[in-house]
Amino acid sequence: MKHSIKAAAASFVMTASATGLKAAGWTPPGPSNLMITSAAGGAAKPQARIIAENLEATLGWQCIPEQIPATTR
Repeated sequence: MKHSIKAAAASFVMTASATGLKAAGWTPPGPSNLMITSAAGGAAKPQARIIAENLEATLGWQCIPEQIPATTR
């Protein structure tokens, strides 16, 4: 029983590390939209702009903050 748990854990670690290495070089194919669903005039838009600037500075991804009106039911 102990051996099978160790084998399963080792298999999980190897799969997770291989997936992480494959995803490490991924970049979006074009600009990404940061969708803001909160009401206009709040603090969400400036925060989204800061996040977009940080993503562009650290990862080189172009992000465009976009205000999306929340749907009413």
